[in-house]
Amino acid sequence: MRILDEWETFIHTHFQTDGEQLPSERVRELEQALLPTLRELGIVYGFHLERSPSDPGIRVVVECRPGKRELQIIRRKLADTLRPIPRRPLPTIVRFASEEIGSCQVTGDNAESGVGFGNCGVRASRRKATSTEGSSQQ
Repeated sequence: MRILDEWETFIHTHFQTDGEQLPSERVRELEQALLPTLRELGIVYGFHLERSPSDPGIRVVVECRPGKRELQIIRRKLADTLRPIPRRPLPTIVRFASEEIGSCQVTGDNAESGVGFGNCGVRASRRKATSTEGSSQQ
């Protein structure tokens, strides 16, 4: 990801990025990098992420308007933190080890967050029910 634009409003500083999605583990990385920097600069306010339909990507909103020197440090730290993050997370791929058992393996950026685990059981039970129903009617 990278910073596309930056602007200040009445009480906030906005950094527009080109990122489309940010998995929870990447949000934690951003917090771990940016919050200590803000504290070192004497800024007690935090930041939040925003996304509106008209935005080309996710916005990082610092909840204050820092001075020029502080803003340069924040911009540099944010750019360094965003650089290794992909614009879109890798897709979650679900693979069934066995249709009879219904076990599955989830991989990708969302694997750690548990996204997709609920669907594994549902898909497996539907397949199992379908194969059981077909054999009882024969």
